[in-house]
Amino acid sequence: MNPFSDRPREALLEAAAAVLAEEGPEGLNIRRVAARCGVSVGTVYNFFRDKEELTLAVVEQFWKGLFTSMPGPRGGGRPDLVHHIHIIYQGLWESLRPLGPKRIRALLPDDRQGSATPLSRRPPFDQVTKGLEQLLLADPDISTETWNQVMNPARAAEWIFDNLLLSLLRGEESPEFFIAVLESSLYRRSTQAGVKKQENKEE
Repeated sequence: MNPFSDRPREALLEAAAAVLAEEGPEGLNIRRVAARCGVSVGTVYNFFRDKEELTLAVVEQFWKGLFTSMPGPRGGGRPDLVHHIHIIYQGLWESLRPLGPKRIRALLPDDRQGSATPLSRRPPFDQVTKGLEQLLLADPDISTETWNQVMNPARAAEWIFDNLLLSLLRGEESPEFFIAVLESSLYRRSTQAGVKKQENKEE
């Protein structure tokens, strides 16, 4: 049974992912992928228009697989934002650490088209951002009084995602510093909102 004839596109993507992991983006090309699969260059072009399309498909598959395998905010238990940030970061750290910052950057989609959509809102990254937004809304320690037009759950989720990614690129094993900043701003703001609400009731 020939694995390529059974699932040719997947076989090409697996070969491209292997080349990308071993040689980086500069080593990835149609000829290498074809040779690795034992097929002609023309066969690869039947599935991918050019190297750029092939690279994009590999990158999308990588992130989808990584995010799908990570524990999400669902599954019962207390919707604790900080606890889930630790889970998300640990999953990303263990998966990405062997690649190093340069390879991680190579796995991030570029913005050649000048898209106004931030990375955190583009598939497949958006599923992590949506999960963070749900946690912000569900965490019982974050008051609804925390939110306003400027400081809203959607923007806060983007900010959290961006900072987690930045910490990864800087090679930080733990997001402790970022979490400390998050707690001192978001949770303190929530507490202050609660105190103000109580004072208004007493008046």
